[in-house]
Amino acid sequence: YYGGCDWVDVAENLAIARAKELFGCEFANVQPNSGSQANQGVYQALIQPGDTILGMSLDAGGHLTHGARPNQSGKW
Repeated sequence: YYGGCDWVDVAENLAIARAKELFGCEFANVQPNSGSQANQGVYQALIQPGDTILGMSLDAGGHLTHGARPNQSGKW
């Protein structure tokens, strides 16, 4: 659905190959169920509590996972 994801495809294919080898299976799906889960995975992997992230406000088209107070990203 998104253009310019060539490097994401490379990383996804690598993750699939590693999951298949790790679990000894023929098929694996490493895609998150939603963008919220994808964002949370990136936050957990790359930032620490108190770090600053750049996100758009909700009224400007941003998302709750971009640092809004009701979300974990806004409390962390």
